[in-house]
Amino acid sequence: MLMITIWCVLAVSLIDALALPILAQAAAYLAAGILWLWLFPMKRLLRWMELGKWRV
Repeated sequence: MLMITIWCVLAVSLIDALALPILAQAAAYLAAGILWLWLFPMKRLLRWMELGKWRV
């Protein structure tokens, strides 16, 4: 839960600081969500939750 909270705070802070138009913000939030779920540690965390192992 801590990893998700930190990622959300970082994503919102960065996107708000950029002051993008609303559609660009939506695209940025979508990209941040996809990056978090599949390219960063969440994929390993989900695998560990399902299998009980870090490496398969």
